[in-house]
Amino acid sequence: MFLKLKRISTFLLLLGLVLLFLQSCRSKDESKTSEKSSRSVITSTLTEISPEDITFEELFQTVDTNVYYVGKVVSSEKEEDWSEEFVLSVTQLEKKKFSCKVCDVSNIKQCVVTPFDMNGIIKKNRCTISIDGKRMVIKKIRLAKTDSIIQGDFLIDKKNYVVTMTKYETQAFREHKNRYADSLFSIKVIKDVKFGEAMGYWTSKVVGKANYLNVIAKGLSESAKQKKLNLLMDVYLPENDDMKYRPLIMFIHGGAFYVGDKAEAPLVKWCEYFASRGYVVASINYRMGFHFNRKSIERCGYCALQDAHAAMRFLVSKNEEYGIDPNYIFVSGSSAGSITALNLTFMREDTRPASTYAYGSHKDLGCIATSGNDIEQTFRIRAISNMWGAVPDLDLLNAAKTDIISFHGDADRLVPYDSGIPFSDLKVKIGGILFGKLYGSASIHRKAKQLGYRSEFYTFQGAGHAPQIDKKGNLTKEFYFIQEHLADFLYQEFVPEIFSISHKGGSSQWFSLPKADYEDISWRVDGGFILETKENSARVVFISGEKSSLNASVLFKNGAALVVSYSQN
Repeated sequence: MFLKLKRISTFLLLLGLVLLFLQSCRSKDESKTSEKSSRSVITSTLTEISPEDITFEELFQTVDTNVYYVGKVVSSEKEEDWSEEFVLSVTQLEKKKFSCKVCDVSNIKQCVVTPFDMNGIIKKNRCTISIDGKRMVIKKIRLAKTDSIIQGDFLIDKKNYVVTMTKYETQAFREHKNRYADSLFSIKVIKDVKFGEAMGYWTSKVVGKANYLNVIAKGLSESAKQKKLNLLMDVYLPENDDMKYRPLIMFIHGGAFYVGDKAEAPLVKWCEYFASRGYVVASINYRMGFHFNRKSIERCGYCALQDAHAAMRFLVSKNEEYGIDPNYIFVSGSSAGSITALNLTFMREDTRPASTYAYGSHKDLGCIATSGNDIEQTFRIRAISNMWGAVPDLDLLNAAKTDIISFHGDADRLVPYDSGIPFSDLKVKIGGILFGKLYGSASIHRKAKQLGYRSEFYTFQGAGHAPQIDKKGNLTKEFYFIQEHLADFLYQEFVPEIFSISHKGGSSQWFSLPKADYEDISWRVDGGFILETKENSARVVFISGEKSSLNASVLFKNGAALVVSYSQN
């Protein structure tokens, strides 16, 4: 039983009265004022009636069956203060009889409720309510109503009770656009944006099908003397986007610090892909070219790091113009671009190579953050995409807790898959002369996991270097694999690590989402009722015997959206 016997009688009696007079008992003043106004005057328009005043035929014509109402019965007697909550609907109505289903939802620790039947009949000007063989006769009641609110003031057995009922209306379930996962926007591309200038050999070299010996020969002539170079990037922006600030991804092309360009076909495709999903995307050029000795190659890699740092400072300083959220900065690179991205994330002044300082006739290359432009801007890289890259020292990863996703072919002989000397496939064994030992993606992943970072690693079995394109320059299945998994990996940066609907305290009626910065939460229940919502929680009851579930459509302030579900067994 839901109440003590006495309370059951009073509870059901009041519910029956409200149902019987739902439409037949009209207020003397049925103004068409706003709902807010109606709430404030409802108690002043109560009209006292008795069973002989009931026009049951009118009631039959105007009451909709299977419409739910959520209500509350309150007693304020000195010797017994209590209140009960309920949900009810009329299931049958014909002239002098009615039936309804009632759910007692008073027990805040009970999330599954069993409906019970309540019946009423008018005979000889007497209204009788019955349940489980117990009958009660109604004598007097005062009622007032608006379009959605019913309120009654009752006196039974010399005790005063108040009932308030509100029509239960299911709110529209708002499924938000799946930003960062679906293509939602057209794209605007701003080409050749200058972010700085520096002394170097070249910043772009598109080789196409050129013979590499010819490329090297031309490079040797071009690297005889440095000149002032413009540092350029292409910026991809989502158009018609109502988000003021968006996450940023900066792509860095590969090419052994010797060849490559920001507009290579795979890079353009990735930039367009992520911009269409709501990211601001930049693809940068940087200084390349070196003499064929270890120190010159190390200095070249360091210059690339300086240029990437200058590019990021520039972008963050333009956050208002480009709509960049500095809390969500990501970097992605392939090969030499990935080495640069890793250095940008983890290298600090005290770990820069000794060769970058002055020696012989070579000048000190300067600090990481003081080259390219004079913008003073700090930033934090939240996550990095490493595509067949490497680091010279795994301890570099101690410098910043940054999430990493890595991709690498286990047959790569250019950049070691695990650890080793680069260019191990060259017939002339000069790798050990020109390069030191490098630690590839497998080693990076193990170290990141050891440090407690969120790290994912995908191995391309039997694949060599740069598997995203084939020998003819066409995109491969690995390209799309990387694209899909990178998108999923970055998406997880926008939502709590564990995100689901939780149940407070066993069978409690309260269900909650994790604490987060929400823009909007929309709830939907099947096989039950949402009684109230507040902040990130909803108070819900399920109907026993029905297939029941609770869904939440969530929009975060960072623009991410998702739908989560809770099933009631």
